[in-house]
Amino acid sequence: METLKNKLPIFCLNMYRSSRENEPFCVIRLEELSKRVKGVEQPHSHSFYMLIIVLKGSGKHFIDLHKYSITKDQMYFLSPAHADF
Repeated sequence: METLKNKLPIFCLNMYRSSRENEPFCVIRLEELSKRVKGVEQPHSHSFYMLIIVLKGSGKHFIDLHKYSITKDQMYFLSPAHADF
């Protein structure tokens, strides 16, 4: 699993921002993610911390190559893929 994890594309925060933003953080609705970030539905890693808050809806999400069922009233905290970022 570690070998596959090391070969995943690494997404940076700038990929999630609109062109006008210049803040050290980004707030985006999950509905907008697939429109703004190409390949987000495929396995990938992040070079930044991410907080996902699910207020409603459902689905599946892979975190560290493990599948999780997403339901309302959940929160996920993701850390960067590698310590050297």
